[in-house]
Amino acid sequence: MQKPYYHFETSPDSLIYEFDSVSEHKTIHKVVIYEPLEDDMYHLGFGDLTAEGKVDYKIVSANQDMDKVLMTVVQTMLLFFDKYPDKKLVFVGSTESRTRLYRGIITKFIEIVELYLEVEGFVSNDEREPFRKNQEYQAFLISPKI
Repeated sequence: MQKPYYHFETSPDSLIYEFDSVSEHKTIHKVVIYEPLEDDMYHLGFGDLTAEGKVDYKIVSANQDMDKVLMTVVQTMLLFFDKYPDKKLVFVGSTESRTRLYRGIITKFIEIVELYLEVEGFVSNDEREPFRKNQEYQAFLISPKI
């Protein structure tokens, strides 16, 4: 992908990624965590790492680098799928408004992301469809393009 992203550190099992979001005002330590759910599914968690070593999934960083941060998350997905090509990722915002934000971001980058990844949206708990712009979704499912 040709969009800029941050350098990140990866755990040996490729399930935890850490990087710094940097602006002229502050540096925020970010973490992306892939947690096993069932069979071939993993949950993608993303947030700020607090001083206590916990992940804050609800914080609004407002560091003016959202595109670069999100492209970094996409890069971690690509590495995750390199190591686990038969797995799928599910993610949902920590709030309804965050889920809507993620939908908007996917919409913005869908042409780039779809070159590498399959993107689906959950219309209900057990019904999903290929991602469509301007469609409300409860959660998202990402898998490598075959």
